[in-house]
Amino acid sequence: MDELKLYREYDSHPSKDMYRQYLKIAQCIGITLDSLSSIDVVLNNQSTAGEKLISIAKEVQCYVINVVGIKELACGLRRFKAYKFSENQQCLVNICKAIRNAYAHSSLLIPSYKAKCIKGSCVESYDLPLSELAPYIEKLWKSDDPEKVSNISLTMAYLTDICFEYSEFSYTKDSCETKLEKFLDVVGFIQKHSSFFLCITLDNLEKGFKRNSLEGYSGIRASLSLPTFEEHIKGCRSKLNTIGIKI
Repeated sequence: MDELKLYREYDSHPSKDMYRQYLKIAQCIGITLDSLSSIDVVLNNQSTAGEKLISIAKEVQCYVINVVGIKELACGLRRFKAYKFSENQQCLVNICKAIRNAYAHSSLLIPSYKAKCIKGSCVESYDLPLSELAPYIEKLWKSDDPEKVSNISLTMAYLTDICFEYSEFSYTKDSCETKLEKFLDVVGFIQKHSSFFLCITLDNLEKGFKRNSLEGYSGIRASLSLPTFEEHIKGCRSKLNTIGIKI
């Protein structure tokens, strides 16, 4: 096929728009994996605590914005298998969306830096106050629907559980009383979230791509030296293996 005909087929192909939707999600997955890698780099470099705080905040923001967008885009794809999460996984998905919304309203949430002692050694911890996240969780499911009310209660209880799992609580004193302030270790949280969400999305994305018989359009793109869906998926799988997905 000559080049002119190839460009015409590329531009008029019936699978063009759907292909771009699948490709866009694959690209977004790559971005979230880059954020996870960048967090590892930040944690292991010799920057000051202040510099690390800003870098962590930026990468967490990039992660939560993209994964929430990925889920919303993926659910609108034709023949994309519906997400099936366990109860605990769904809670993590809910909390991730609440963090995204908190960032959207606050521009950039800067986590608190804490030194957390685990098994006799101190490690860095980057924490978001639960008091900053709770209102956004409540807004997500404010409804008279009993099922949604139950959903938010479950999520709030699970959020408290993972706060215990990932971060020490701190006591704060005011003039009247001593309070137990709750914090979420945001780095530990997104690592736990990524451990299932990205893998499930990649698997479902590849299956949906095949169900829609989009492979033929990849051949046209390859002939024009354009990046293909398969190349992006391969790159994502490679990044997953490199990160080792603490995932």
